[in-house]
Amino acid sequence: MSDPETLIIERESRVEAVRVLWGKLTPRQVECLCLRVMGFTQKEIGQVLGIEHHTVSKHLAKILEKLG
Repeated sequence: MSDPETLIIERESRVEAVRVLWGKLTPRQVECLCLRVMGFTQKEIGQVLGIEHHTVSKHLAKILEKLG
């Protein structure tokens, strides 16, 4: 097991990596991702955001492309 200081540094590194990746997303992609993480289906996300579920699918595909 790593010492606490090493664990903190590793965690901060991961948090910074997420910040960088998050910055690559458009506001609409962030909305879609947040709703998907909350368990909404593509159809439900479309209803919430007032867009077609096909558009949601395209946003989610772009997110995966950007974030790898």
